[in-house]
Amino acid sequence: MALAPWGGDDGSPTVFYERYLEAARHPHLRPLVRDYDRDLDALVLELLRRTDLPQTLPFARVVVATADGAHVRSLAEGTGLAVARQTVQTLLDLVAGDDGVSGPRTRRESRTASTGGPR
Repeated sequence: MALAPWGGDDGSPTVFYERYLEAARHPHLRPLVRDYDRDLDALVLELLRRTDLPQTLPFARVVVATADGAHVRSLAEGTGLAVARQTVQTLLDLVAGDDGVSGPRTRRESRTASTGGPR
């Protein structure tokens, strides 16, 4: 993880997540995590600005949380990153209105479907 906040990464993705757990156990590390998370939030928001997806901090954090959860799960199950990437892509497709069957909807179609009629 090239962006890991503590340096000295041995190349293992698990080290990145272990550092977060260490910050939970050792409060003096929490400012490092907060600084890193602030940078990560800004990066994800910048990426979202280049899309038609919601461009809010709460949504950026949902994307990161989904990516983290999928990544940790793929590490634990030994399934590889392709599964984690597909999980995140599924979230983004769903938010964009693509149900995986009928293709992406326009924003107007998404509002109509979610409210039962046009707004």
